[in-house]
Amino acid sequence: MAFVVTYPIEMFPFLVRPVFTCFTGLLMLVSVDDDFLSNRVLTYIGDISYSLYLIHWPIYAYTKLTFENNPYALGGGLLISIILAVIVYETYEKWYLKLSNTTCALLIVFLFLINVVLINKDAIQDMNFMNEMGKNSLNSTKETFPRLDGVTQNMTFDDATRLNKMWNKFDIEMMIEPGCVQRTPKHSRWCDYELKGDEYKIAIFGNSYTKNHHKMFVQECKNRAYNITMDSERGCEPLAASPNDHSCVKKLSEFVEFMDSSKPDYAFIFTRFFAVSDPFKDNNSSDLEHDRTFNEMKSQLNKFLPNIKKKLYILDSFPRANAGYISRVAADLKNGKKIEDISKTLLRPDGYERGRIRHAALVKECGDKCELIDYLPLFWKNSTNMYQYFDERGFSYFTSPNHLSAHGIELRETLLTMSSSKRLDLQGIRGFAIISVLLFHFFPNQFPNGYLGVDQFFVLSGFLMCMLLTKTENLSIFSILTIFYSRRFKRILPLYLLIIFITMIALYSIYPSTSILLNQSSANKALLFLSNRAQTGDEDYYKKLSVAMDLFTHTWSLSVEIQFYFIVPFIFLIGNSLDTSTKSVYYILLGIISFSYSTISSQHVAFNSVFARIWQFLIGMIAFMISTPFGYSSELMNSKEDGEEDNMNVSDTLSKFLLMISMLIILVYPDVLPSSITRPLFTLFTGILMLFSIDDLFLCNRFLTYFGDISYSLYLIHWPVYAFVKLNYGEEYYGWNFNFLRLQTKSRKISALSTGLLLSILLAILFFETYEKWYLSISNINVAALIIVLFILNVALVNKDAAQDQFFMRQISSNSTFKMDGVYENMTIEDAERMNNIWNKYDLLMMIEPGCIKRTPNHNRWCDFRGENGELKIALFGNSYTMNHHKMVIQECRKQAFNISMYSEKGCEPLAADPEDSNCVEKLNEFVEYIKDSNPDYAFMFTRFFIINEPFSNNNTNLEQDRTYLEMRKQLKQFLPFIKKKLYILDSIPRVIADNVDTIVKNLKSGKTIEEISKTLIGSDGYERGRIRHSALVKECGNKCELIDYLPLFWNKTINMVQYFDERGFSYFNSLYHLSPHGIEHRFKDEYARFSNWMLLDSSVSPTLFSQLFFLFSTSFTSICFILINVFTADLMISLGY
Repeated sequence: MAFVVTYPIEMFPFLVRPVFTCFTGLLMLVSVDDDFLSNRVLTYIGDISYSLYLIHWPIYAYTKLTFENNPYALGGGLLISIILAVIVYETYEKWYLKLSNTTCALLIVFLFLINVVLINKDAIQDMNFMNEMGKNSLNSTKETFPRLDGVTQNMTFDDATRLNKMWNKFDIEMMIEPGCVQRTPKHSRWCDYELKGDEYKIAIFGNSYTKNHHKMFVQECKNRAYNITMDSERGCEPLAASPNDHSCVKKLSEFVEFMDSSKPDYAFIFTRFFAVSDPFKDNNSSDLEHDRTFNEMKSQLNKFLPNIKKKLYILDSFPRANAGYISRVAADLKNGKKIEDISKTLLRPDGYERGRIRHAALVKECGDKCELIDYLPLFWKNSTNMYQYFDERGFSYFTSPNHLSAHGIELRETLLTMSSSKRLDLQGIRGFAIISVLLFHFFPNQFPNGYLGVDQFFVLSGFLMCMLLTKTENLSIFSILTIFYSRRFKRILPLYLLIIFITMIALYSIYPSTSILLNQSSANKALLFLSNRAQTGDEDYYKKLSVAMDLFTHTWSLSVEIQFYFIVPFIFLIGNSLDTSTKSVYYILLGIISFSYSTISSQHVAFNSVFARIWQFLIGMIAFMISTPFGYSSELMNSKEDGEEDNMNVSDTLSKFLLMISMLIILVYPDVLPSSITRPLFTLFTGILMLFSIDDLFLCNRFLTYFGDISYSLYLIHWPVYAFVKLNYGEEYYGWNFNFLRLQTKSRKISALSTGLLLSILLAILFFETYEKWYLSISNINVAALIIVLFILNVALVNKDAAQDQFFMRQISSNSTFKMDGVYENMTIEDAERMNNIWNKYDLLMMIEPGCIKRTPNHNRWCDFRGENGELKIALFGNSYTMNHHKMVIQECRKQAFNISMYSEKGCEPLAADPEDSNCVEKLNEFVEYIKDSNPDYAFMFTRFFIINEPFSNNNTNLEQDRTYLEMRKQLKQFLPFIKKKLYILDSIPRVIADNVDTIVKNLKSGKTIEEISKTLIGSDGYERGRIRHSALVKECGNKCELIDYLPLFWNKTINMVQYFDERGFSYFNSLYHLSPHGIEHRFKDEYARFSNWMLLDSSVSPTLFSQLFFLFSTSFTSICFILINVFTADLMISLGY
């Protein structure tokens, strides 16, 4: 055992440790009363061993730091350790071992508290200092970072002493940039920063100088680099290692492996010289070909260069600082010592020139792909003609571990300027795209092809996704997916969820209550990125019927993009596993398949399906691969001859000009161009433009690029603003384009839309400059927490009425005996206000009778209800009033009918159509076709008037010259042959002023009379013209036609006008102009029960039997009348005294 301990060469621990351990155990078995082991020297050292073990290390550490490897100093340190251990043992240790347990416990607590206080005496100061340093991290919300050193102009020598001490104390700690993600468990010091740029991948590697520099480097390069990878090995240089340093010799191959796995665009070697400055062979600095160190440097460099795509920067050697003197610099200056004298003391001439000679020769052989970073000029002072490692106030440029201090880092400037945060031309294209979308939405008549801007977004997204995936292609699949999704979700979700949240608050606050139900459903789909899901026929139809706009319509494109995110990594990984030629075929084939799918699919599927959009993303990916064959932005044609490059530039300029002019013409063309042609052209043009647009002056102009910067905020914000403007000021009120419904002149509409556009832009700028920049700068963990909080808040806000919704939907689907309005005698005016709001919100959904079976795939809105074994067949048809009435009619007539069919068309009447409304003109034939196919016994035509009430032709009441009436007559003649018994036509009544429905209860509470309120609800809309036409039409039709007239049911004889609400404020109409459930229940249910009973009588009595009953009834009635007359006559005669 003594031999092992005293052996001068280190033995293998895995052999020596178990042997030494076993020997110790065996020795304890046989060493009882052994004279050697029991001698006084060994036993006393054993007695003081605990004290000696605790004391010796601080003494050794001080000696090592102060005198390095001086053997005399180390021997003196050992002797001092033994002496101190003896003193502590003989006094303190023997004393406390005699104390009682209680006293000893108190001593332990007392000493523990003193240690805590002493250890943390600088805790507050340290915390403040590190907090200040933390503000300079990559997570700073500022584009430019505060100074790393915290030095200001008004600081003194004392401040220098304090900060020098702090820089020494924290050294590397204060220079660490958080957020470096370990790349692989195998190499604990390989890590990656994922940054906000989109152009470069950078590797920094070397010894502790890499750690010392990386914070500054990450901050300066973050705007154009998308990834910075780092490997720092203490005391080891990537280019050479001393042969006796086995650890660093081994690390040489690890540095090569690091570069092989990184494949950066730019690489930086940061080293404080060691082996690179070893003495030359035979002290001959001119014969580097025989210099072992230089040859090793050359060998290492040749292994690095194939994996570096652009350039390698190497930090050149410079004189070391005398670490022990750094803490005294400020004090000596304060005491008047000359700068020259301090500099002489601080500089160590330690052979750095040899490193510079080797570096110079190495870079010369390397050529343009290598460049030296030289700090010496930064430290040279002409006034003293020497290097100076501190400034005039004593702030040191170095720390005691010979690293650059924070002040030294601030002194030097990075030699690779990377100030631009994005490829500006791509931002310009993005700006062009968002402007196209805005013009299309706000001014669709002037820019009907602006929708193609969304197609450009898909191409740009494909380009970006390919870039993000390319930079991580050398990592594991798990790392690729983790990095890709974390970066994309960090970019998209925080703003997306916040805008949904704010939009929902606005929905409940300033949008019509009729919009709530539709948008709650849409918001739920938007939260799950399912806005592009194909709607069912019912969903689509009820959406069209509602007087609302979907505030989340625009999220369909983001849904497509997010869905593609779950596909693209696997598309990329498969493509990456193929060779170059096969990869090209692979991507082109995928694009052809996707494009073919979009071509053969319906218009709706081609527009919304992610599979029908893959080809557009792939064009962006292919554009990236062509322009950046190695995954970085290539410096195009930089090796061309002058003339050849000029020709290429002319060709590129002409190509860009033609592409941009073509796209601009398509955008501003005033007529709708066929999307089957423009979409592929626009998509392809965008992809090609991205190949030639690098640094293009037009696309890089500040206007377009800033619109590109705010494009995401602007896209999310503009649609809710547009919807609000459109609902309140749009020419096409609630989507129906009729002259008598226009609320604003054309100029006021344009003014309102322009204001909405400007407001959208201003809000987008506000969100971009504040919230968007903020959340992109915080850590991924904080972003994840933000996303979770916003998602939960959105779910809660969107579904705040879920319980109420479920209740009403259950009531809607309940049996036919359910009271439709839910109004009872004991309800108050507050109940009326609540119920009016509910009827506005649920509108047609409350009036839907379930169980209508679609009749034919060719007509989505033809459907049939089964009756209850009756004998009649009934048809209901018209505009949205058909949906409004059908539940009540079915409930009243189901027992008499075996079939009740229904067909409703939003905004279209069966009898006439506006000649300019091509949709309703087309529907006239469908109404005829429906009646012909249904062949009912009875038909009910439910319409809220539109064209029926239009002014008479030439203001002439002669209906024989009235175009509308003649069309009504023509339609009626086509209906009647297929209606067996009778056609009922709903007559025109005054239209309610929908905006004032919500004010009924408020006005009642304020004391207004029923007459005053009624005047605010009734519009002058020419309903009399509809009644004139209907009356004449039914008169011509004869007994087979009958009008259903609601006017008498609404007429209040007291005020001599119609009344659209009851005395408690329950409205008979909602804000959609439809009858509310209260209107159906209390005004018309009895009316349709009468129709039902008449139809029952009509269907159950045969003609012969009916004539017999009629004869019996008439004779009986005559007899009764005769008897009554006789009785009356007799009474009269008696009263007169006869």
